[in-house]
Amino acid sequence: MAGGTDLPVKTTLVQSWEELEHKPGAYVITEQADGKKGFIISCPKCGIYASSSSGHTVEVEEPLTVSPSFICPHKPCDAHYFVKNGEIQLL
Repeated sequence: MAGGTDLPVKTTLVQSWEELEHKPGAYVITEQADGKKGFIISCPKCGIYASSSSGHTVEVEEPLTVSPSFICPHKPCDAHYFVKNGEIQLL
């Protein structure tokens, strides 16, 4: 997958970290020390997982919605994407 013209990738809630790796769009819900919900998601482009930051607003009820957009922190991956209503749209 590359570029902003790709079809959306569906997100998939998984139960463990082991299920995340190299499954684009797989995610687990996390809870931070302050009780705020977050997520760890497998990048739709490179398949490596990364966690949401404190700047993200996460609606964890199915389907997953995250704002603002997410940028994969793993180099050389350049994925920049939105997660809305359970779909990932690359920019």
